[in-house]
This record gives sequence, C-alpha cells and structure tokens, in this order.
Amino acid sequence: MSIIHDALKKTQSSLGENSEKNDSPPPIQPPLETTPSRTPVAATASDKTPVWMWTIWGILFAVIVGSFITTFFLIYSEKKDNLAKMQEQAKQQELARQQALAKMVAATNASLNVQDSGELRLNGIMTTDGQPIALINNRIVKAGDYIGNKRVVAIGEDKVELFSNGKVEILSIQP
Repeated sequence: MSIIHDALKKTQSSLGENSEKNDSPPPIQPPLETTPSRTPVAATASDKTPVWMWTIWGILFAVIVGSFITTFFLIYSEKKDNLAKMQEQAKQQELARQQALAKMVAATNASLNVQDSGELRLNGIMTTDGQPIALINNRIVKAGDYIGNKRVVAIGEDKVELFSNGKVEILSIQP
C-alpha cells in the first residue's frame, strides 16, 4: 500500500508545481463523444422487404385462416344436419314399429274373436322406450289411455291402476 501512497503523493506534488508555475486554469479537454458509434448492424427483414410484400403476405394469411374457419363450420353444420336426420329416422322407425305391433294385436284380437265382456283382465306388462305399456284384454294401453270408460292411471311392474267414477281399480296379472 505504501507504493500506491507514494505514487499518489508524487502526482499531487506535480500537479501543485504545475499550478504554481501556470496561474491559468487547467486545459479544457474536449467532451467525450456522446453520439453512437457507427458500427455495421445486420439488416433486418423489414429493412429489405417492401410494404407491398407485407400486404400480400397479410392477405394470403387472412385467406388461409378464413378457409380453415369456413371448412370447420361447414363440417360442423353438416354433422348437425346428419344428427337431426338420424333422430328423425329413429322416430319414424319407432312409430312404424308401434303401428306394426298395433296391427298384429288387432289381427290377433280379430282372429280370436275377443269380445268385451265388461270384465278387464291384465294379460301382461312390458316396457317400450323406457315407458311401461300394458296388455289389458289383449289391447295395448299406456298411462292416460282409456279402456271403455276406465282411464289407465299408472302401470307398475305387476299391476295397473284404473280410475272410473271416482274409484280406483287395480288389475294384477293372473296366472
């Protein structure tokens, strides 16, 4: 550390001698250069590509994105239409099946010469499309239908409730 101290003393003394010899202020040094240096910089794509080229690229991008979006919506709407058609076909098939079943029961009743004697007999219960239906006197009925003047109120697993003249009648499957 003494070496640094000695060098500092020498520098101060030499400055003091110069100031005693010259009563003039120290020389003004030119200011440091504040303008940026002119080092070569790599040219960017925007420096070389004209505006009309960027416009063409933008339009091309918009057309491609628009065609993808249009294709997506066309495919989506086509699938939606196909689903609606399939649902309509399923409804028509179910209606045709029920009509065919009703014709078969009517033909069976006609061939057996079933007469309505006034006494109701529960022949069976089954479920179609999640809704229970009953076979009473060989006629297919569901809740809300009428057998003569009696209304079918509810169909259970092994019984049917009928309502007539303020009374509830329960039919059960008989062996």
